[in-house]
Amino acid sequence: MEHAMKKNRILAVLVALASFSAIAAQLGSLSDEQILSLDQAGCLTWFDQNGGQLSVAQVEELRNNGTLIELLRAGTLSFKDEFRRKEPFVSVPAPKILVESEDDQASRDLAASFEFLGFGASYNAEGGGPFRAGSCTLVRNNAQDGAWILTSHHATTVNADTESETRAVLKYGFAVNCYEGLDEAITADHARIFYHPIQDIALIKLESLVYDSGGSLITPIEFYTGELTLNSTLLFGGYGQIGLPSQAGPGGTGYRDGYRRAARGFLRWFGWVGMEMNIGFMEYQTAIPIAGIACAGDSGGFTAIEEDGRVLMVGMNDQVRGALGELTYTGFERLGYNPGFFDWMNDIIAENGTPTEGETPTEGEPEGEGENEGELPVLHPADINADFRIVMGEAIGYLAGWQQGSNPMNHAIRAAYLWQNGEAYTYNAEEAPPLCWTLIDN
Repeated sequence: MEHAMKKNRILAVLVALASFSAIAAQLGSLSDEQILSLDQAGCLTWFDQNGGQLSVAQVEELRNNGTLIELLRAGTLSFKDEFRRKEPFVSVPAPKILVESEDDQASRDLAASFEFLGFGASYNAEGGGPFRAGSCTLVRNNAQDGAWILTSHHATTVNADTESETRAVLKYGFAVNCYEGLDEAITADHARIFYHPIQDIALIKLESLVYDSGGSLITPIEFYTGELTLNSTLLFGGYGQIGLPSQAGPGGTGYRDGYRRAARGFLRWFGWVGMEMNIGFMEYQTAIPIAGIACAGDSGGFTAIEEDGRVLMVGMNDQVRGALGELTYTGFERLGYNPGFFDWMNDIIAENGTPTEGETPTEGEPEGEGENEGELPVLHPADINADFRIVMGEAIGYLAGWQQGSNPMNHAIRAAYLWQNGEAYTYNAEEAPPLCWTLIDN
């Protein structure tokens, strides 16, 4: 009973801290330009210092005289992110790449040369399928490392979420049309499917290298390492359903012909899960050449910046939010918002890059190896800097994610417990999550 009461007190404290720190976290993460972009997109509700909501006319007056940001920084005003409450749909249930009919062939032509863009198919343990498993992006393809793809975590599971179990069999192909290339799809190495602890991302090793129709290795996509700025045009691609943008959303009509497509969107704002601004949102704007909206089946495909004729990956299609037609946003997981992502990906590939198909694993081990065999330690998902300590900011951030529905409650409770009782923890492979993360006695 005493332990339960202590846990409840911890949660109450964290709920309060998360609420009071939300504005501070927003101000620390957002530039003036980003806040104004969110405001212009209709994503913010404004309040005075007494908590009273400002009218549309009041906000418009402050916006016009240029004092909105000044008053915000002075603490006279505050805002809340209302976008989640206004969104009428997310991408999974609704058909939505959507481009105007006159742009459809251009969309296919644009994507035809992106050989690193692939599709997924899944099967259950009884051999049933194929079921759709989104799109994917080839990020490594050589004899030393093997072939690796990035895709959405939710596209690999039974219930198309990040909580249910992984499908028994996953296959990925790179033909221009997924229906025509299904027989040549490559099976994923089920023992080498890695899910990112924070983002909706899966890193998967394929059982063989990926070749084009001429027998040459397909060149994987390159990554963008610069700073991603708002109000820029981005490119994205996938194998999702198609139809008219005006009919995106619940009840909208669309169909799937299997072709690889690409389109562009206008990077309007950054959003967050917990307190990490890991989602970018591209607004559908008809003035952009080959403008489009991502749709069901595009999850896992690339989002990229075009620079000097090169396509450089900045993220991965993940969700869609907004109203019908214009003011609809394609969301993508930002790969570089935290440099730790690339360390995570590169370390996994370095440790699991061999053997590839055709290589014979060495039987036995040289003397002296194998002393530290066993499961590698797993970080608690709140441990953003991967130091096996849960500090206050990490615990509060993860709890905020639970409040927003993106993090499981039992993991949030464990994060609070670890923080309140010493911070330092270790991983016990004999226990199931979240009890596998145990305190270290200092």
